[in-house]
Parts: sequence; structure tokens; C-alpha cells
Amino acid sequence: MKRDSRGIKNRILLLGRFENNEMRKMTTIRFLLLTCLMISSISPESTESNFMKSLFADINGRVKEIIDEGREAVDKMNSKIQTFAKSGQIMLDENLPDNNDISNFFKQSVTGTPFELSMNVFHAFCSANLHETLKERSVPEIPKFKLVLMTSCKNYSYSLVDAENMWTNRVFDPKKKTVVLVTGWTTNGVQDPTVYSISKAYMCRGDVNFVALDTANYLDTFYDWAALNTEEIGSYVGKALSLLKNKVQSQDIHLIGHSLGAHIVSAAGRTYFSLTDKLVGRITGLDPAQPCFNEGEQLKGISRGDGEYVDIIHSNPGILGKKEAVGDADFYPNGFDSIPNGCITLACAHSRAWQYYAESIYPGNEHNFLSAKCSSMKRFKLNKCTEMNVPMGYLDKRQNVKGNYFLETNDRSPYGLNATVNTVSDNCGECLE
Repeated sequence: MKRDSRGIKNRILLLGRFENNEMRKMTTIRFLLLTCLMISSISPESTESNFMKSLFADINGRVKEIIDEGREAVDKMNSKIQTFAKSGQIMLDENLPDNNDISNFFKQSVTGTPFELSMNVFHAFCSANLHETLKERSVPEIPKFKLVLMTSCKNYSYSLVDAENMWTNRVFDPKKKTVVLVTGWTTNGVQDPTVYSISKAYMCRGDVNFVALDTANYLDTFYDWAALNTEEIGSYVGKALSLLKNKVQSQDIHLIGHSLGAHIVSAAGRTYFSLTDKLVGRITGLDPAQPCFNEGEQLKGISRGDGEYVDIIHSNPGILGKKEAVGDADFYPNGFDSIPNGCITLACAHSRAWQYYAESIYPGNEHNFLSAKCSSMKRFKLNKCTEMNVPMGYLDKRQNVKGNYFLETNDRSPYGLNATVNTVSDNCGECLE
């Protein structure tokens, strides 16, 4: 996709002039830029990526201004309505949209919808070109990948092909459950916020062997290359886990993956089963990556059956994360909206899944996120759901929780609506030596 940058800019601006409403104009421009940017991002020969990123950043800034201006206008309108209501001139209808409803409408219109349309284009492009990409992909150097056994005081790092030495380390306790975490694209290492937050929460509990996969910066490559290798990376993780078959019961193995990491751990689960004839106890997918993954095609991705129990948290459905239900239980915080409460950017939305999960791990937070089995967020808000008060996150629900579950969240930490005053001390899980 090689075009003169000035020509693209002129065509985009020309199309924008035909839009009378500024919000519609920004949405249209954003959709065009996103489509070009996403397609160019998977082509190593792209020469326009930096130009479009810069232009997209400028539009992002203006979009945020539009949202802020919209909120200010809503605040002024509500103030006038309340004044009239107090004077008895009007009677308020409790079903009228409030500030949050209108703010979310702005967000989904300006940010969510164009991103979702653009991602559909990228998704189709990626799927159609998988065979060509397969020929030129960067093959991961598996020996450089590290499994890191993390404790409060020290981390122990082993090559993925030398995992047996980790399982025999004296600090590995076969009597405890084993949790393995794999993060997503452009995240790497034990200092990554995802790894740090989730490991710290588990250290606070102190009742598991916590292992993180360090992908040696491999997942920082072109997205489609990274996506194509999730099966291969996962197979090595599965082989490493199969060495535990005489030490840890399969039902006590819990695999957690965020974004592309969700597909890696599902592949690990399938490999583990092929080598041991047993399913790992639980696989948790935190907003599993959407682009390039289709059931029945080259990249299958995470799905029910990869483990004894598969639960999914969707926080950016239809854009960076999958929208369709793929687990035994699928949780939709804030419904199918692609941009959750408190977020404006995709990165924020995509990260919410692991942030919700990390919060739920801490002792006393297990019931922070209570959901209901339902068919839509609309029915949830109308209290027309079944199986109320089902906790999302940490708690093992493999016995009787299956289907789609909806819930609302706060826009900032603590995110769970059922959260109480945080009684976890700052040094919970810290090294005491």
C-alpha cells in the first residue's frame, strides 16, 4: 500500500469537508486513517506509517476535545433542568439519560464505532493474507523465551526448553496450585504492568506457584507475525507443563493469558492434553485478541474445551478483543460497548480485563465484580436476568457457571461496584526477609 502521503492527506481532508457535523467528520477521518494505519502496520515495507500515526494523534486530540465539550454542554443542560425541576416548572423522568449515558454515547460514536469498523477491515485483510504472511514471518527463537518462577523475594528464570530444572527448584511447591501468566502484543518481561499487578496480587495470597512467560521481546514484532506464532509458542509452554504431570495434578494448573497471550495459553492447554491425555484445570482469557483469529481458519485461538474450564473477560469487544463468546463462561463488563467506563483510548479498554482480574485476586475482593447471566446489557439494567450475583475474576467457578454474564463497573479503581474499603496493606505480598 504505497501512496504519496500528501495525496492521502488531501483526499481525507476533502472527504471531511463534506461532513457538516464536526463529530461525524472526525469519525469519518478517523475510520479512514485507522484502516490505512492498521493495514500498513502489518506490512514491513510500509513507508507512510509515521505520517499517519502523527496525523492520527492530532485527530485523537481533537476527538478528546469534542467529548469534553459535549460533557460540558451536558453539565450545563442538566444544571438548568435541575433548576427548573426544583422550582416545580417541570417533572423529571427517571428514565431520562444521565451524564454517564450521554458521555458513553459520545465515546462510542467518536471512538468505538470507527475503531470497530476499521478493525473489521484489518481483521479481514489479515485473515486473507495469512498464507502469504506465513512464508515470510519471523520464526521465534524459543530458547530465548524464559519461564520465570516469581516469589516475593526473588525471581528464578529458566529457558522455555529447560523447564524441568524450574520444576525441581526447591522453591517450587508441588503441593500448591500452579498459575502461569502470558501477556500480549508489545508487552514483555516481569516488569510489565500486567505481570507486576497480577503477580503482586497472587503474592498477597501466597498460596500458588506463580510463573510468567518472558517472550524475549518477540511479541514486539509485526502483529501478524506474532499472531501466527501463538500456536508454536503455546506448544512449547504445553510441553513444559507436561513435565509436571507427576508433580502437580492437572486440575491444579491455571493458565492465564491477556490479548495474544490468551491464544498462547489455549494452545498450551491443547498441547498439554495431547501429551498427557488430561485437561489443565482452568484457562482464563483476558480480552483475547480479535485480529486474525477466526474459528475454523488458520488461527483458531482460545475456545471452550482447551481446558477443563475456560472463562473469558471481554473489555474491548469487537476491536482489539474478541466479541463473540468463546469460553464456558464469558463475562461482559459494561456489555458490548467497546470503550468501558473511565476509558477513551483502546489501550485503556484492552487493559481493563487484566486490571479487573488483578483486583479480584486480593483477599476480600473475590466478590467485587458481581454479574448476572443475561442476553444483553439492556436486560441486565432492567433486572431481567437469571443467576444473579455471580462473581467475575479470581474465584474458580467451573462447577456451575456457564453462559454469558453481564455487569457494570466503576470508572476508576476499585473497579468493582461491590468493592468495600480496601483492607489490603501496602506491604501485602512483599518480601519480609
